[in-house]
Amino acid sequence: TGELVNLHVTDPPIANTLKANTLSKPLKMNWLEPRFLTAEELQTKEYGPGKSPINETLLFIADFTSTANAGSLRTALYYNEVTTCMFRYSGVKFLAWSKPTEVLKYLTGVGTMHRRTNSLMASLYSDVRLIACSETISNDKARRMIDGIKETNHVVSLKEPFSKDEYCLIEFQSNHNKYKINYPDESHLCIHKLFSAPGAMVKDVLHTLGPGAADYLSTKISNEVLVKKVSHVTNQEFVDISEAFWGWPFKPDINLDLFNDQEHFNEED
Repeated sequence: TGELVNLHVTDPPIANTLKANTLSKPLKMNWLEPRFLTAEELQTKEYGPGKSPINETLLFIADFTSTANAGSLRTALYYNEVTTCMFRYSGVKFLAWSKPTEVLKYLTGVGTMHRRTNSLMASLYSDVRLIACSETISNDKARRMIDGIKETNHVVSLKEPFSKDEYCLIEFQSNHNKYKINYPDESHLCIHKLFSAPGAMVKDVLHTLGPGAADYLSTKISNEVLVKKVSHVTNQEFVDISEAFWGWPFKPDINLDLFNDQEHFNEED
């Protein structure tokens, strides 16, 4: 409604960070009344990929175009990964304004030089799509990637006088049914550990998962995956690796790596 146009979530606004309690304030103040998707609505037997229904009561739009808050986009996507703050309602449509060079981190495909944990974690829990982009892109790498996307998908061109700066609008449609991730903490840990060396073969970085990990996991992971470079491993293959890691009887306590409070995870609520 008109009352919410240009409304700051905090007063004064926080310029340099994006906090979960900040994003929750509109809900606590009853400015918004989004609906939780029910368990029945979220149930699906289709994986690879499956679909989460779109939450029709909540649209989350944010501006990450400044240097100060560009990194906060990854924080927001982590909130989606762990279904907290706005994303706890499930199926939330999230639109983010960003710079073309930042978009490189989230739209990269398997095997590309820019594929890192950002794009992988975003695509595991959401459907990522470029909606609009400035007609002229000065960065060569960003322009080549965006031109490739334009060949197969409709992307709105933002022409002057829209702005003299370069911007992109990217959609992250929350979709937790996309892959069957039974052990999200193990998946998170495996991905970040293995991507410590994205150009190395999987078999050469399994040791980063703990003492003896290479010996055990090399018997549980196919040779086809073991000889792949980490940046070439597909999303589903990373999920499979995390499943094998979960079944390792001598795996380290991942809570130490993730800074989790074990007592918190034992709470029923």
